[in-house]
Amino acid sequence: MKNIFSLILFSVLSLNAQKVKINPDFKSGNEPSLAINPKNNAQVVLAFNNNHVFKSKDTGNTFKRIKVNSKHGFYGDPVLHWGAKNDVFLLHLSKNPQLNWPESFDRIVFQKLNYKRKKHKKSVGIGYNTGKMQDKPWIHWDKIRNRIHVSWTEFDQYGSKSPLDSSRIMHAYSNNNGKTFSKPKSLSKINGNALDGDSTMEGATITSDQFGNTYCTWSGMNKIWFCMSKDGGETWNTPSPIENHNNGWDINQNGIMRANGMPFLTHINKKLILVWAEENNGFSMIHYKFYNIEYQEWEATKTLLSFDKQTNFVMPYLEVKGDDVFLIYYGITPTGFDSISQNIKVYVTRINETQTDFAVAIPLHETEFTSKGKPFLGDYLAISPLNLSKEKEVLIAYTTLVDNRHTYIVVKKVNFNLLEIKR
Repeated sequence: MKNIFSLILFSVLSLNAQKVKINPDFKSGNEPSLAINPKNNAQVVLAFNNNHVFKSKDTGNTFKRIKVNSKHGFYGDPVLHWGAKNDVFLLHLSKNPQLNWPESFDRIVFQKLNYKRKKHKKSVGIGYNTGKMQDKPWIHWDKIRNRIHVSWTEFDQYGSKSPLDSSRIMHAYSNNNGKTFSKPKSLSKINGNALDGDSTMEGATITSDQFGNTYCTWSGMNKIWFCMSKDGGETWNTPSPIENHNNGWDINQNGIMRANGMPFLTHINKKLILVWAEENNGFSMIHYKFYNIEYQEWEATKTLLSFDKQTNFVMPYLEVKGDDVFLIYYGITPTGFDSISQNIKVYVTRINETQTDFAVAIPLHETEFTSKGKPFLGDYLAISPLNLSKEKEVLIAYTTLVDNRHTYIVVKKVNFNLLEIKR
Protein backbone atom coordinates (compact mmCIF):
# COMPACT_ATOMS: atom_id res chain seq x y z
CA MET A 1 0.00 0.00 0.00
CA LYS A 2 3.04 2.25 -0.40
CA ASN A 3 3.44 4.63 -3.33
CA ILE A 4 6.92 3.64 -4.55
CA PHE A 5 8.27 4.95 -7.87
CA SER A 6 10.68 2.54 -9.46
CA LEU A 7 11.72 0.73 -12.59
CA ILE A 8 10.57 -2.71 -13.67
CA LEU A 9 12.45 -5.66 -14.95
CA PHE A 10 11.04 -8.68 -16.72
CA SER A 11 13.29 -11.63 -17.23
CA VAL A 12 13.12 -15.40 -17.30
CA LEU A 13 16.53 -16.67 -16.36
CA SER A 14 18.32 -19.99 -16.67
CA LEU A 15 19.64 -21.51 -13.46
CA ASN A 16 23.22 -20.62 -14.39
CA ALA A 17 22.55 -17.01 -15.42
CA GLN A 18 24.41 -14.31 -13.50
CA LYS A 19 22.80 -11.19 -14.94
CA VAL A 20 19.28 -10.01 -15.54
CA LYS A 21 18.04 -8.22 -18.61
CA ILE A 22 16.47 -4.83 -18.06
CA ASN A 23 13.60 -3.85 -20.32
CA PRO A 24 13.28 -0.04 -20.15
CA ASP A 25 9.79 -0.13 -21.67
CA PHE A 26 8.38 -1.28 -18.33
CA LYS A 27 8.49 0.79 -15.16
CA SER A 28 7.38 1.02 -11.55
CA GLY A 29 6.68 -1.99 -9.41
CA ASN A 30 6.84 -4.24 -6.39
CA GLU A 31 4.61 -6.88 -4.72
CA PRO A 32 4.00 -9.19 -7.71
CA SER A 33 1.25 -11.74 -8.28
CA LEU A 34 1.20 -14.47 -10.93
CA ALA A 35 -1.55 -16.51 -12.60
CA ILE A 36 -0.83 -19.31 -15.10
CA ASN A 37 -3.43 -20.94 -17.33
CA PRO A 38 -3.62 -24.52 -15.95
CA LYS A 39 -4.61 -25.81 -19.41
CA ASN A 40 -2.02 -23.81 -21.35
CA ASN A 41 1.07 -22.94 -19.33
CA ALA A 42 2.33 -20.60 -22.06
CA GLN A 43 -0.33 -18.09 -20.97
CA VAL A 44 0.73 -16.11 -17.90
CA VAL A 45 -0.65 -12.96 -16.27
CA LEU A 46 1.45 -10.79 -13.98
CA ALA A 47 0.30 -7.89 -11.79
CA PHE A 48 2.18 -5.66 -9.36
CA ASN A 49 1.96 -2.34 -7.52
CA ASN A 50 0.46 0.01 -8.08
CA ASN A 51 -1.73 -0.63 -11.11
CA HIS A 52 0.26 -2.68 -13.60
CA VAL A 53 -1.02 -5.81 -15.36
CA PHE A 54 0.80 -7.72 -18.10
CA LYS A 55 0.34 -10.96 -19.99
CA SER A 56 2.70 -13.41 -21.64
CA LYS A 57 2.08 -16.02 -24.31
CA ASP A 58 5.49 -17.70 -23.99
CA THR A 59 5.61 -18.76 -20.29
CA GLY A 60 7.00 -15.46 -19.14
CA ASN A 61 9.80 -14.87 -21.64
CA THR A 62 8.09 -11.69 -22.90
CA PHE A 63 5.15 -9.62 -21.69
CA LYS A 64 2.65 -7.13 -23.09
CA ARG A 65 0.66 -4.64 -21.06
CA ILE A 66 -3.04 -5.15 -20.39
CA LYS A 67 -4.95 -1.91 -19.86
CA VAL A 68 -7.05 -2.27 -16.73
CA ASN A 69 -9.21 0.58 -15.46
CA SER A 70 -11.96 0.70 -12.86
CA LYS A 71 -14.63 3.19 -11.88
CA HIS A 72 -13.47 2.57 -8.31
CA GLY A 73 -9.81 3.32 -9.14
CA PHE A 74 -6.84 0.97 -8.99
CA TYR A 75 -4.20 1.37 -6.29
CA GLY A 76 -2.08 -1.59 -5.37
CA ASP A 77 -2.19 -4.93 -3.55
CA PRO A 78 -3.04 -6.85 -6.74
CA VAL A 79 -3.89 -10.54 -6.41
CA LEU A 80 -4.47 -12.84 -9.39
CA HIS A 81 -6.16 -16.22 -9.76
CA TRP A 82 -6.87 -18.12 -12.98
CA GLY A 83 -10.54 -19.11 -13.11
CA ALA A 84 -12.52 -21.03 -15.70
CA LYS A 85 -11.59 -20.94 -19.40
CA ASN A 86 -9.84 -17.65 -20.23
CA ASP A 87 -11.03 -15.77 -17.15
CA VAL A 88 -8.46 -14.34 -14.75
CA PHE A 89 -9.70 -12.98 -11.43
CA LEU A 90 -8.02 -9.79 -10.24
CA LEU A 91 -8.38 -8.17 -6.81
CA HIS A 92 -6.90 -4.83 -5.84
CA LEU A 93 -7.41 -1.75 -3.69
CA SER A 94 -9.66 1.07 -4.79
CA LYS A 95 -8.65 4.69 -5.30
CA ASN A 96 -11.70 6.87 -4.79
CA PRO A 97 -10.82 10.17 -6.53
CA GLN A 98 -13.09 12.09 -4.15
CA LEU A 99 -11.10 11.03 -1.09
CA ASN A 100 -7.50 11.40 0.06
CA TRP A 101 -5.09 8.64 1.02
CA PRO A 102 -5.81 6.37 2.91
CA GLU A 103 -9.57 7.06 2.99
CA SER A 104 -9.58 6.50 -0.79
CA PHE A 105 -9.26 2.75 -0.15
CA ASP A 106 -12.97 2.53 0.57
CA ARG A 107 -13.61 -0.93 -0.94
CA ILE A 108 -11.95 -3.99 -2.40
CA VAL A 109 -12.21 -4.13 -6.20
CA PHE A 110 -12.84 -7.32 -8.19
CA GLN A 111 -12.27 -7.48 -11.94
CA LYS A 112 -12.67 -10.46 -14.25
CA LEU A 113 -10.10 -10.24 -17.02
CA ASN A 114 -10.31 -12.17 -20.26
CA TYR A 115 -6.82 -13.24 -21.29
CA LYS A 116 -7.48 -12.54 -24.97
CA ARG A 117 -8.61 -8.94 -24.43
CA LYS A 118 -6.31 -5.92 -24.28
CA LYS A 119 -8.56 -3.59 -22.26
CA HIS A 120 -10.77 -4.08 -19.20
CA LYS A 121 -13.05 -1.61 -17.44
CA LYS A 122 -15.79 -3.59 -15.70
CA SER A 123 -15.33 -3.87 -11.95
CA VAL A 124 -17.26 -4.76 -8.82
CA GLY A 125 -16.73 -3.05 -5.47
CA ILE A 126 -16.75 -5.25 -2.37
CA GLY A 127 -17.10 -4.27 1.27
CA TYR A 128 -17.92 -0.57 1.03
CA ASN A 129 -18.65 0.67 4.55
CA THR A 130 -18.95 4.45 4.94
CA GLY A 131 -15.89 5.98 6.57
CA LYS A 132 -13.95 2.72 6.86
CA MET A 133 -10.91 1.53 4.91
CA GLN A 134 -10.62 -1.84 3.14
CA ASP A 135 -7.11 -3.29 2.75
CA LYS A 136 -4.93 -6.35 1.95
CA PRO A 137 -7.30 -8.57 -0.08
CA TRP A 138 -6.87 -12.24 -1.01
CA ILE A 139 -8.85 -14.55 -3.28
CA HIS A 140 -9.73 -18.25 -3.51
CA TRP A 141 -11.86 -20.09 -6.05
CA ASP A 142 -13.72 -23.12 -4.67
CA LYS A 143 -14.09 -25.28 -7.80
CA ILE A 144 -16.47 -27.73 -6.14
CA ARG A 145 -19.06 -25.08 -5.33
CA ASN A 146 -17.94 -22.74 -8.14
CA ARG A 147 -17.71 -20.00 -5.54
CA ILE A 148 -15.21 -17.13 -5.42
CA HIS A 149 -14.09 -16.22 -1.90
CA VAL A 150 -12.53 -12.89 -0.96
CA SER A 151 -10.95 -12.05 2.39
CA TRP A 152 -9.42 -8.76 3.58
CA THR A 153 -8.89 -6.38 6.52
CA GLU A 154 -11.26 -3.57 7.42
CA PHE A 155 -9.96 -0.56 9.39
CA ASP A 156 -12.20 1.84 11.29
CA GLN A 157 -9.55 4.52 10.71
CA TYR A 158 -6.23 3.45 9.26
CA GLY A 159 -3.26 4.32 11.47
CA SER A 160 -5.39 5.54 14.36
CA LYS A 161 -4.00 5.16 17.90
CA SER A 162 -7.44 5.53 19.42
CA PRO A 163 -8.71 2.44 21.29
CA LEU A 164 -12.08 3.19 19.69
CA ASP A 165 -10.69 2.34 16.24
CA SER A 166 -9.99 -1.28 15.39
CA SER A 167 -9.38 -3.79 12.58
CA ARG A 168 -11.18 -7.00 11.63
CA ILE A 169 -11.06 -9.77 9.04
CA MET A 170 -13.85 -9.63 6.45
CA HIS A 171 -15.18 -12.19 3.98
CA ALA A 172 -17.54 -12.20 1.01
CA TYR A 173 -18.25 -14.65 -1.81
CA SER A 174 -19.71 -14.78 -5.29
CA ASN A 175 -21.82 -17.54 -6.82
CA ASN A 176 -22.03 -15.97 -10.29
CA ASN A 177 -18.40 -15.72 -11.37
CA GLY A 178 -17.86 -12.32 -9.80
CA LYS A 179 -20.90 -10.41 -11.07
CA THR A 180 -22.12 -9.82 -7.51
CA PHE A 181 -20.84 -10.65 -4.03
CA SER A 182 -22.53 -11.55 -0.78
CA LYS A 183 -22.92 -9.07 2.07
CA PRO A 184 -19.54 -9.01 3.83
CA LYS A 185 -19.24 -10.62 7.24
CA SER A 186 -16.62 -10.26 9.91
CA LEU A 187 -14.79 -13.51 10.67
CA SER A 188 -12.66 -12.26 13.54
CA LYS A 189 -14.70 -12.22 16.75
CA ILE A 190 -11.82 -10.39 18.45
CA ASN A 191 -10.76 -7.15 16.78
CA GLY A 192 -7.23 -5.85 16.52
CA ASN A 193 -6.01 -2.27 16.64
CA ALA A 194 -5.85 0.07 13.62
CA LEU A 195 -2.08 0.70 13.55
CA ASP A 196 -1.25 -1.73 10.70
CA GLY A 197 1.17 -3.65 12.91
CA ASP A 198 1.48 -6.79 15.01
CA SER A 199 -1.76 -6.19 16.89
CA THR A 200 -3.73 -5.52 13.70
CA MET A 201 -5.79 -8.38 12.27
CA GLU A 202 -4.19 -8.86 8.86
CA GLY A 203 -3.01 -11.31 6.21
CA ALA A 204 -6.20 -13.35 5.80
CA THR A 205 -6.04 -16.19 3.25
CA ILE A 206 -8.76 -18.69 2.37
CA THR A 207 -8.75 -22.21 0.99
CA SER A 208 -11.19 -25.12 0.63
CA ASP A 209 -10.99 -28.91 0.53
CA GLN A 210 -12.57 -31.65 -1.60
CA PHE A 211 -15.34 -32.15 0.97
CA GLY A 212 -16.74 -28.65 0.59
CA ASN A 213 -15.22 -27.19 3.76
CA THR A 214 -13.76 -23.69 3.67
CA TYR A 215 -10.96 -22.40 5.90
CA CYS A 216 -9.45 -19.03 6.74
CA THR A 217 -6.33 -18.01 8.65
CA TRP A 218 -4.71 -14.68 9.59
CA SER A 219 -2.39 -13.09 12.13
CA GLY A 220 -2.96 -10.49 14.82
CA MET A 221 -2.45 -9.87 18.53
CA ASN A 222 0.70 -12.06 18.32
CA LYS A 223 -1.36 -15.13 17.41
CA ILE A 224 -2.27 -17.01 14.26
CA TRP A 225 -6.02 -17.49 14.00
CA PHE A 226 -7.98 -20.21 12.21
CA CYS A 227 -11.66 -20.75 11.48
CA MET A 228 -13.73 -23.12 9.37
CA SER A 229 -17.01 -23.17 7.45
CA LYS A 230 -18.86 -26.36 6.51
CA ASP A 231 -21.35 -24.63 4.20
CA GLY A 232 -19.05 -22.81 1.81
CA GLY A 233 -18.70 -19.61 3.81
CA GLU A 234 -22.34 -19.03 4.76
CA THR A 235 -21.53 -19.54 8.44
CA TRP A 236 -18.22 -19.88 10.27
CA ASN A 237 -17.20 -21.30 13.62
CA THR A 238 -15.54 -19.14 16.24
CA PRO A 239 -11.89 -18.46 15.32
CA SER A 240 -9.31 -20.01 17.58
CA PRO A 241 -5.59 -19.26 17.97
CA ILE A 242 -3.61 -22.24 16.67
CA GLU A 243 -0.10 -20.81 17.18
CA ASN A 244 1.57 -18.05 19.10
CA HIS A 245 3.00 -15.67 16.51
CA ASN A 246 5.98 -14.61 18.58
CA ASN A 247 6.85 -10.93 18.08
CA GLY A 248 3.96 -10.67 15.60
CA TRP A 249 3.72 -10.59 11.81
CA ASP A 250 5.48 -7.22 11.40
CA ILE A 251 9.16 -8.23 11.43
CA ASN A 252 11.72 -5.50 12.07
CA GLN A 253 14.43 -6.35 9.55
CA ASN A 254 17.30 -4.31 8.14
CA GLY A 255 17.27 -4.24 4.35
CA ILE A 256 13.50 -4.33 3.88
CA MET A 257 10.74 -1.94 4.86
CA ARG A 258 7.71 -3.87 6.22
CA ALA A 259 9.24 -7.32 6.18
CA ASN A 260 6.50 -9.65 7.38
CA GLY A 261 5.70 -13.18 8.45
CA MET A 262 2.03 -13.28 7.49
CA PRO A 263 0.55 -16.79 7.27
CA PHE A 264 -0.53 -18.45 4.02
CA LEU A 265 -2.88 -21.43 3.89
CA THR A 266 -3.64 -23.87 1.10
CA HIS A 267 -5.01 -27.37 0.49
CA ILE A 268 -3.05 -30.47 -0.55
CA ASN A 269 -4.85 -33.82 -0.90
CA LYS A 270 -6.28 -34.77 2.52
CA LYS A 271 -4.50 -32.01 4.40
CA LEU A 272 -4.06 -28.28 4.67
CA ILE A 273 -0.65 -26.68 4.96
CA LEU A 274 0.10 -23.41 6.74
CA VAL A 275 3.36 -21.46 6.39
CA TRP A 276 4.51 -18.32 8.21
CA ALA A 277 7.65 -16.49 9.38
CA GLU A 278 8.48 -15.71 12.97
CA GLU A 279 11.19 -13.77 14.77
CA ASN A 280 12.89 -15.40 17.78
CA ASN A 281 16.04 -14.29 19.57
CA GLY A 282 16.89 -11.82 16.83
CA PHE A 283 16.48 -14.24 13.92
CA SER A 284 13.42 -14.89 11.77
CA MET A 285 12.60 -18.40 10.55
CA ILE A 286 10.03 -20.10 8.33
CA HIS A 287 7.60 -22.48 10.05
CA TYR A 288 5.01 -24.79 8.53
CA LYS A 289 2.49 -27.32 9.71
CA PHE A 290 -0.16 -29.64 8.28
CA TYR A 291 -3.81 -29.94 9.25
CA ASN A 292 -5.42 -33.38 9.00
CA ILE A 293 -8.84 -32.75 7.46
CA GLU A 294 -10.34 -36.11 8.45
CA TYR A 295 -9.41 -35.81 12.13
CA GLN A 296 -9.59 -32.00 12.20
CA GLU A 297 -6.26 -31.84 13.98
CA TRP A 298 -3.09 -29.85 13.48
CA GLU A 299 0.17 -31.78 13.27
CA ALA A 300 3.42 -30.67 14.90
CA THR A 301 5.02 -27.45 13.74
CA LYS A 302 8.22 -27.80 11.70
CA THR A 303 10.93 -25.27 10.88
CA LEU A 304 12.76 -25.08 7.56
CA LEU A 305 16.33 -26.29 7.85
CA SER A 306 18.92 -23.80 6.64
CA PHE A 307 22.68 -24.05 6.28
CA ASP A 308 22.93 -20.25 6.24
CA LYS A 309 23.16 -19.68 9.98
CA GLN A 310 23.24 -15.87 9.82
CA THR A 311 20.29 -15.55 7.43
CA ASN A 312 16.87 -14.19 8.38
CA PHE A 313 13.91 -15.55 6.41
CA VAL A 314 10.78 -13.48 5.78
CA MET A 315 7.69 -13.17 3.58
CA PRO A 316 6.91 -16.82 2.70
CA TYR A 317 4.31 -17.77 0.10
CA LEU A 318 3.27 -21.19 -1.18
CA GLU A 319 1.44 -23.03 -3.98
CA VAL A 320 0.66 -26.70 -4.61
CA LYS A 321 1.18 -29.07 -7.55
CA GLY A 322 0.18 -32.70 -7.08
CA ASP A 323 1.82 -34.03 -3.91
CA ASP A 324 4.28 -31.13 -3.65
CA VAL A 325 4.15 -27.77 -1.93
CA PHE A 326 6.42 -25.08 -3.37
CA LEU A 327 7.55 -22.20 -1.14
CA ILE A 328 9.23 -18.88 -1.97
CA TYR A 329 10.64 -16.31 0.48
CA TYR A 330 13.49 -13.87 1.04
CA GLY A 331 16.70 -14.63 2.93
CA ILE A 332 18.56 -11.63 4.39
CA THR A 333 22.18 -11.71 5.60
CA PRO A 334 24.39 -8.87 6.91
CA THR A 335 27.18 -7.98 4.47
CA GLY A 336 29.62 -7.37 7.31
CA PHE A 337 30.72 -4.06 5.83
CA ASP A 338 28.59 -1.95 8.17
CA SER A 339 25.56 -2.24 10.44
CA ILE A 340 23.08 -1.40 7.68
CA SER A 341 24.02 -3.18 4.44
CA GLN A 342 22.27 -6.49 3.81
CA ASN A 343 22.58 -9.15 1.12
CA ILE A 344 19.15 -10.36 0.01
CA LYS A 345 18.34 -13.33 -2.18
CA VAL A 346 15.32 -15.45 -3.01
CA TYR A 347 15.01 -18.89 -1.44
CA VAL A 348 12.72 -21.73 -2.44
CA THR A 349 11.67 -25.03 -0.84
CA ARG A 350 9.77 -28.10 -2.00
CA ILE A 351 7.80 -29.95 0.66
CA ASN A 352 6.30 -33.34 -0.06
CA GLU A 353 3.18 -34.20 1.90
CA THR A 354 4.60 -37.55 3.04
CA GLN A 355 8.21 -36.58 3.80
CA THR A 356 9.38 -37.08 7.36
CA ASP A 357 12.72 -35.24 7.24
CA PHE A 358 13.13 -31.49 7.49
CA ALA A 359 12.48 -29.41 4.38
CA VAL A 360 15.53 -27.38 3.34
CA ALA A 361 15.88 -23.71 2.40
CA ILE A 362 17.51 -23.56 -1.05
CA PRO A 363 19.10 -20.25 -2.16
CA LEU A 364 18.82 -19.02 -5.73
CA HIS A 365 22.24 -17.38 -5.79
CA GLU A 366 21.68 -15.54 -9.06
CA THR A 367 18.88 -13.53 -7.40
CA GLU A 368 21.17 -11.89 -4.84
CA PHE A 369 21.20 -8.10 -4.43
CA THR A 370 22.33 -5.61 -1.80
CA SER A 371 20.23 -3.20 0.23
CA LYS A 372 21.74 -0.37 2.25
CA GLY A 373 18.51 0.98 3.67
CA LYS A 374 14.90 -0.10 4.04
CA PRO A 375 13.25 0.04 0.60
CA PHE A 376 9.68 -1.19 0.21
CA LEU A 377 9.77 -4.45 -1.75
CA GLY A 378 6.08 -5.20 -1.29
CA ASP A 379 4.29 -7.48 1.15
CA TYR A 380 4.62 -10.74 -0.77
CA LEU A 381 6.40 -12.65 -3.53
CA ALA A 382 4.80 -14.97 -6.10
CA ILE A 383 5.23 -18.60 -7.10
CA SER A 384 3.05 -20.61 -9.49
CA PRO A 385 3.56 -24.22 -10.65
CA LEU A 386 3.76 -25.16 -14.31
CA ASN A 387 1.33 -28.03 -13.87
CA LEU A 388 1.69 -29.32 -17.45
CA SER A 389 5.44 -29.69 -17.18
CA LYS A 390 6.88 -33.16 -16.60
CA GLU A 391 9.54 -31.50 -14.47
CA LYS A 392 8.97 -29.95 -11.05
CA GLU A 393 8.95 -26.47 -12.56
CA VAL A 394 7.49 -23.21 -11.33
CA LEU A 395 7.49 -19.55 -12.25
CA ILE A 396 8.48 -17.13 -9.54
CA ALA A 397 8.15 -13.35 -9.42
CA TYR A 398 9.97 -11.18 -6.90
CA THR A 399 11.17 -7.64 -6.30
CA THR A 400 14.86 -6.85 -6.52
CA LEU A 401 17.02 -3.73 -6.24
CA VAL A 402 19.56 -2.18 -8.60
CA ASP A 403 22.07 0.38 -7.30
CA ASN A 404 20.20 0.32 -3.99
CA ARG A 405 17.60 2.63 -5.54
CA HIS A 406 15.47 1.13 -8.26
CA THR A 407 13.10 -1.75 -7.64
CA TYR A 408 12.49 -4.27 -10.40
CA ILE A 409 10.13 -7.20 -10.81
CA VAL A 410 11.90 -10.35 -11.97
CA VAL A 411 10.04 -13.32 -13.45
CA LYS A 412 12.07 -16.52 -13.44
CA LYS A 413 11.56 -20.19 -14.23
CA VAL A 414 12.86 -22.60 -11.59
CA ASN A 415 13.32 -26.36 -12.01
CA PHE A 416 13.35 -27.98 -8.56
CA ASN A 417 14.83 -31.20 -9.89
CA LEU A 418 17.97 -29.34 -10.94
CA LEU A 419 18.11 -27.42 -7.68
CA GLU A 420 17.92 -30.60 -5.62
CA ILE A 421 20.76 -32.19 -7.62
CA LYS A 422 22.98 -29.21 -6.74
CA ARG A 423 21.87 -28.99 -3.13
